[in-house]
Amino acid sequence: MINIEMGIKYFLKHRIVPIMKKIIKLKKFFGHTCETKTKKILMAGGFGYSNVGDEAQCNETANLLKREFPDYQIIMLTPNPELSFSRHGFTAEYASRVVLWGHNCNYNIFEFNKYAFLKKICFLIRGFHLLFNSYLIKFGLPTFLINSRATKFIEQIREASLFYFGGGGFLTGTTLSRLWDALFVCRICHILNVPVVMSGQTVGVWQNKFNEIFARWALKHVKLITVRDKNYSINDLRKLDLNIPMFETHDDALFCQKSKEKFYEGEYIVFNYHYWRMKNSEINKLNSYVEKIAEMFPCKIVLLSMTPWNVRNYDYILEKYPNKFEFFEYDYDFKKLRRVIADSKLCITMKHHPIIFAYGEDIPVISILHNDYYFHKNIGAMAQYGQERFSIALDDENFMDKFKMLLDEIQNDKTHLKEIKDAKTILKQNKERFLREVKKIIKV
Repeated sequence: MINIEMGIKYFLKHRIVPIMKKIIKLKKFFGHTCETKTKKILMAGGFGYSNVGDEAQCNETANLLKREFPDYQIIMLTPNPELSFSRHGFTAEYASRVVLWGHNCNYNIFEFNKYAFLKKICFLIRGFHLLFNSYLIKFGLPTFLINSRATKFIEQIREASLFYFGGGGFLTGTTLSRLWDALFVCRICHILNVPVVMSGQTVGVWQNKFNEIFARWALKHVKLITVRDKNYSINDLRKLDLNIPMFETHDDALFCQKSKEKFYEGEYIVFNYHYWRMKNSEINKLNSYVEKIAEMFPCKIVLLSMTPWNVRNYDYILEKYPNKFEFFEYDYDFKKLRRVIADSKLCITMKHHPIIFAYGEDIPVISILHNDYYFHKNIGAMAQYGQERFSIALDDENFMDKFKMLLDEIQNDKTHLKEIKDAKTILKQNKERFLREVKKIIKV
């Protein structure tokens, strides 16, 4: 009897107990994550290229976050840290498009231009490989076949309290590599238990079923999404059947600062147009309309460039009408451009952010629309202020007749100004609601 009891004790001590210890150890390991959250907010967006609208969004967002979360360090993730730091004064480090996909590097798979199909395949393979390594980093294991920069980037996400996507138009199928980049980053954040919020986005125009499925898979774990247009983005998000809070706020640049310096005296209007993804026949049509519009205004027309590469689009009209048009030369400081718009009588534009700057200053807008991307961005934004009627498609057969009709309404009926002011009050309240929700998410 004693031998049996001793045998049982020996068996338990030297056989069962070691096995149980191994099981407990494995359980602890797989349940353990190397999370050491710090008071850091990582901020991503379309900034870093001297695009005036994106830089205005960036500046307003960073200042807003610093004001609302004073104990947190705000880190801008940008393709150009030196530019972003010099313009905005916040800590700036390389964005995922550079670190993970080689944007502006020798191994660039971010730009889908030459060898597009091959780059897309490489992008997706690379993306899922990064997700695998995110799990390794989560459990404190060595990474597998990724460089130190990518490892450091993922570890930086792991330590953050929040990943904040500032406003922009990069979550669309039209801007495909930006969309895929953001979606993979969202999944990395989910793996590492870092909450993601998105402010003032243009989302959708998925282009194909794959992008819809991919977006649903990545965005379903985002904590909060707000959009900067009426109906369009929300409708495209609803197609994904996401069970997360989604509502309208406004473009993050709506209430950005303007320069105290006055640049023009007298009456003038501002005009922005560009040839992005336009055929030669469309360019010729646009140029003919610009000439006809010029004849309708006795005052000066100031041409606005939103990016350095927008300048060359104005060569034709400046050479043909040197006394009618004037190009606003500046250092792409959004405060200066906003001041020029604020002092104008009317803004005519193809791009999105002149609309936002103008409405921020209660200036009427007529928008010229070219493709689905700008229908989504421009009409969607204008609809938030009840102004969508002041838009014209470039391929409209009655383009000039409609333009004259809209101009007549702007000049003789000031109803639109009250609509803009009333809308801004509501949109500001929506943004305050968004900030309250963000504070709940990071428990401030």
